[in-house]
Parts: sequence; C-alpha cells; structure tokens
Amino acid sequence: MKDDTASILLVEDDAENILEIQDAFQSWHQPMALELARNLQEAFSSIRRRAPDLVITDFWLPDGKGVDLITSSGNGKQFPVIVMTGDGDEELAVKSLKAGALDYVVKTSRSMAIMPRIAERILREWRHILVRRRAEQALRESEERLRQLAENIKELFWLRNRDGMLYVSPAYEEIWGRSRQSLYEDPDSFLEAIHPEDRGRVRAAVNRAWSTGSGAFDEEYRIIRPDGAVRWIRARSYPVPEKAEEFRTVGTAEDITERRTAQEEALRLAAIVESSEDAIIGKSLDRTILTWNAGAEKMYGYTAEEAVGKDISIIIPPDRLEENHRAFESAARDERVNQFETVRVSKSGHPIPVSLTVSSMKDRNGRVVGVSSIARDHTLRNELEKQLRQAQKMEAMGTLAGGIAHDFNNILFPIIGYSEITLEDVPENSMARRNINQILKAAYRARDLIQQILAFSRQTEQEVRPIRMQPILKEALKFLKSSFPANIRIQPRIDENSGPVLADPTQIYQIIINLSTNAYHAMQETGGTLEVILSSVNLEADAVGGRDIDPGVYNCLTVRDNGIGISSFDLDRIFEPYFTTKEKGKGTGLGLSMVHGIVKNRGGDIQVESEPGRGAEFRIYFPAVDTDTDEIKSTPDVALPHGNERILLIDDEEAILNMGQQMLTRLGYAVITRNDSRTALSLFSERPYDFDLVITDLSMPGMTGIQLTRELLRCRPGIPVIMCTGFSDQITEDRAGELGIKELILKPILKEDIARSIRQVLDRKG
Repeated sequence: MKDDTASILLVEDDAENILEIQDAFQSWHQPMALELARNLQEAFSSIRRRAPDLVITDFWLPDGKGVDLITSSGNGKQFPVIVMTGDGDEELAVKSLKAGALDYVVKTSRSMAIMPRIAERILREWRHILVRRRAEQALRESEERLRQLAENIKELFWLRNRDGMLYVSPAYEEIWGRSRQSLYEDPDSFLEAIHPEDRGRVRAAVNRAWSTGSGAFDEEYRIIRPDGAVRWIRARSYPVPEKAEEFRTVGTAEDITERRTAQEEALRLAAIVESSEDAIIGKSLDRTILTWNAGAEKMYGYTAEEAVGKDISIIIPPDRLEENHRAFESAARDERVNQFETVRVSKSGHPIPVSLTVSSMKDRNGRVVGVSSIARDHTLRNELEKQLRQAQKMEAMGTLAGGIAHDFNNILFPIIGYSEITLEDVPENSMARRNINQILKAAYRARDLIQQILAFSRQTEQEVRPIRMQPILKEALKFLKSSFPANIRIQPRIDENSGPVLADPTQIYQIIINLSTNAYHAMQETGGTLEVILSSVNLEADAVGGRDIDPGVYNCLTVRDNGIGISSFDLDRIFEPYFTTKEKGKGTGLGLSMVHGIVKNRGGDIQVESEPGRGAEFRIYFPAVDTDTDEIKSTPDVALPHGNERILLIDDEEAILNMGQQMLTRLGYAVITRNDSRTALSLFSERPYDFDLVITDLSMPGMTGIQLTRELLRCRPGIPVIMCTGFSDQITEDRAGELGIKELILKPILKEDIARSIRQVLDRKG
C-alpha cells in the first residue's frame, strides 16, 4: 500500500451493504484501503492498532451505536466519521452531527455506489478542518505568548484602534500610578498625568498620528504620579494595519527617569574631562584634532594650542597608522571600539603603551560628526605585569626546586645510609675507610646544597643564628672556581680572625654567589680577576655619617672585579627590583635587589664604587656579634642508642627500604618492611599489636604517608609513627603533631639521627 493511500474503516454488520460498499471502492478510480469491522468491539480494536484516515459506520450496531466511535482516537490521532442509517430519521441525523460526524448518509443503492466520492469529499473537508484548527491553535498560543510577555515586561505595552483601548499591560499602573481601567474607559486619559509643560506637545503628536493615519509617534515627556513624583517617559507607537482603511496601533512606554538623570549628570561631568589623567581627544571625520584635554597634554607633550587643528597622525607611530584607520572608520560608522591595546608616540618621540577606546560623536539629530578617543597610559601597568610574570616565574622555579630537592634527597639517603653501614665493617686507618669518609663528606655537601636550593626558592624557613662567614665563603668560592672559565681568576683573602655575624648561612651563600656571578658577567669577554676579601673593621661615628648603620665592629665583605664597570646612570638603579643591564635571558634583575634586602634586614650596609671600563667594587658590612659560634664542636663519642622493639618500615623506594632495614637491624630492632602503603595497612590491620613503632615515607603512590597514618591510628590509637620526607610543603612539624605523628624527619637521614629519634619516641611512649 502506498503511503498516500487513504485508510478507511468500514463498520457494518449487514453483509449486503458491505458487499455494495466494497464493490464501490474497488471500482473507484482512486485507490483506498478499506478495512472491515462488524461491530464496535472490532472497530475499537482496529483503531487501537492503527488509526484510520476515515471511519464509515452504521448508526446501529450489534453491540452499540456507531456514533460512539466519534470520540475515539488512535494513538492520539483524530479522524472524521460518516454515519449511515437504514432510514431517513432526522433525529438520528441531528444526533450524529451534534456528536461530531462530518456527514450523515441514508443507506440506498445510490448512496452505497457513491460512497467513495462521499469519502473523498469528507477527507478534503477534514484536511481543511485540521489546517484551520492548527492555525487557530497557533494563533491562541501566539496570543498567549504575547500576553505573557506584555504582562511581565517592565515597559508599558498597549494595543488600541479608533474605537478605543484593546489592551493595556500592568506596567501602566506601576509607572503611571493609575488604574488600567481608566484607560479602557477613556484612552486619552493618560494625557491628564503629563506635565503641563509637555502635555500640549504630546497631545499634538497623538492627534497627528491618528489624523494622518500613520499611527506612529515617538515622544519623551514628564508625568506627575498621584504621589507627586515626576518621572520621565519615552512613548512610541507603531501602526498595525487591519483592513484597507482601518488599523490598530501598538505602543510601548518606558520609564527613562534614570537615563535622563544620567544625561544631566553627564553634562555636569563634562568639566571633569578636562581634569582627567586619560588623554581625551575629539576629532572631525577628516581626522583633524578638535579638542585636546589636559590629560592629552600631559601624556603626549603637546599643548592644546599645538595639537588642535593638526592631523591625529602626529601621535601615531607609522606602523600603527593602518590599525588606527580601521578603528577610526568603525567609530565613524557608529561602532564603538573598546579598550584595545596599542602604542602612541609623544612629542619627544617616546613610545607610550595605551589602552584606547574609540567612539562616535553625534549632533542633536543623531548624525555622526566626529570621533572621540580615550587613551589610558599603561606604562606602569605593563611594568607591573612584567614584574608579576617574573615573580610567577620565580615561584615556578621554587616549586621545581622543591621537587628536585625531594628526588635528590631520596637519592642521597641510601648513599649516606649504606656508607655509614659499610663504615662499621671496614678496619680503622684502611684505604676503604678513608674512601668511604670522602663519599660521606661529598654527600653531606650535597645535602647542604639542597638546603641552600630550598632556601633560595623560599621553601624552607630562614635560620638566623650567629655564624662564622669564613667556611661559607670558602665553600662558595670552591663552587665558583669550578664553574668559572679559565680566563677568570679568583683571588680570596679571608681573615680567619673576623668574628661571627647574625645571619642565615644560606643568605650569606646567596650574597657571594650573586655578587661573584655579576662580576663574571662583567669580565666574561676579556677575562680578569675576582677578589673576595673578608676583614674586620671598626666604624667610628664619623665613618658612618649619612649611612643607615650604627658605629661599631663590622665584618666587611669586599667583592671586586676589573670588568666593564657600571655607568653613573645605572649605578643609581642597580638595587631596584627587576633592573638589569644584561641582555634578555641572562638576568632577572633580582640578584642585587635580593642582596640589598638581606644586608638591610641584618642591620648592615652596602656600598658600591664603579666607573665604566674600570671594574666595580661592592663592600658589604655585617654587624659583628660577640658570641661563641664554633660550628663544629668536638664532642666525646657516645654510643648510639639501641633497642629490641618491633618496627614496621614503609617506603616505596627499594634502595631506601633495604638500607633502612639493615641500619635498624644493626641497632637491635626487629624490622618488617613493606614497599606499598596499602599492603602495609593490610598487614597492620591484621596484626596491630605486633608492632611498637611505624616509620613511613610521606610521598608514596596510592596512599600518602598522611593518609596511611590516619588509617593506622584508626586501627590502633596511639601507635607511635615517625614520618620521613625528602621535602614537602604538605606537612610541617605542627601539622605532623596535629595528625598524631610523633616525629618528622627530613631526608637524607643520618644513622645517628634516626637512632636517637626512634629511642626518643619509644621512650616517650613508655
């Protein structure tokens, strides 16, 4: 069956009538699919399976009336119904048509024969009915949407014709303070609320709209509300033609009081433009400067007398002319160009980064007559952004340093640990023992270097204490000597009698590294000599005149080179943050600023002498302190504390795990190891009282040491836990205490440190 073949359900119980109708449809020129039902039950069943396009039914059926099918539907689909009857009872015809049948047919041989024609007509009528119903439904929905919109918008909406007001939205009562009913009774009653000074003008505009048949007006006026408040209104009306000589008007009115107030405020603010720091310039459409405020004078260096009448190109660099042309043309088309970054040039030729907004200037009739621009100097902002990017870069370097330190400490831990273990097994005065001691010495230096890296990246607390500068300077110079090329010679003169100073060792290291690196850059092309001198000086009162330090004894650190020197202009700025004379990529501009900050924070002073081509000399004065600071004090050998308790040792690094087991076993402890935190937790959960102490790493995959500690304490509250870490900003000693961790130890861990920590934790528990 083709998709366009009409499906017809014939509901008839008379066999003779069925044959006549079937014969008629079979011989009809237009194919129609005829399905037969002999009673209501069969008909309803057929409709439920598939709704027909048309139902032809007898009025009287064995199990009911055919008109009952009219209210039926198949899967939501409606269909037309033709009712047949064996007699011409008008009452039945009326009942059928009232029930919704589209036609009523008296059964005759003639009507049976033309039933296909009747069906075609009814199907055509039904299609027209459906189209009309859809249109009516769409209209109802459209009108409802319009009503909902009109009821909810803040603006007043109305609809009227010559006879009166058809609709007024609730906003009329909100804005006018008067009832809508008053407008329905008298459409012109709104005029009574209009301010007397505006009423005549508005009345004339309304009358003109109706008398000319245009129905259109657009007016701004004031109204006086019943409460005495004066509001500004903008009302607009548009024609909606109905017939050739009749029309309706639709209109809107909005409260523009705030807008008018803003316009008046703008007039009052016009004088402020002249005092603005921004450069505000008005130009004609031929790009001639018309207005030039004080901000423009300050920014560009031209007075108003010099600039007005000139072409705007006097402040535009040649490579920005095309860009300016596009912005100007957009504004001339009344298209605002908002805050785009560009460059202008001052009278002296100095480039100025600016944020520029370009917009049109209009006359009273709304015609674009020129272009205005507002330029804000972004020199300072760009510099601050540059400093912020540099600070973020340094922060990222600090984060990287922390990660490197963590991994490096994990590498050093087994080196130091295995060396200490092996040292116990080799004879005194043997070559092997001397070699192992050298390994340990190098590892200790590496450990100290990590601490310096962390301090530089500001990820460890500064440790200010009385220190001797001599060993720090010697260590730094040893490092520099291996780093500098052969054409730069280092000449140290360190006074061993210079006393201690109050400082952070890492900061002293940073100072000498920074100053020496600067000296290297000054001499790298021609070579030269770097002198590093430490001496003790006594500054009298007359020697500190004009300097921000007190008289007294100081350690004077002098760093002198014979490089290219520093100009007097740069000499005044070398301690400014981010100032550098090095080419891009060779300096951050932070080194000398940091040195200056460290020295001043320690109550010291820094002086510089330099001339171009004659090198530079930096003299740094640290206040000496009268304190015994021998950094390596001889202490009698004390046996390491031992024990026999049971320890669960957890670390994901096999090398650390094996070394730790050997070290603790030699101290007498019974050690069980696990290289996975989850496996360790499973073991502990099964045997929580088989262990006297847990030692765990912080950073482990799957479950961190912090998470593991929480679970261990949940299984057995009070179990002592020692946590080891190469470096982490996730935990501090205070945080560890809050978590129930008894000791926090930083890697690499010396055997002596771990032995004493274990004993302290276990004895404290006991």
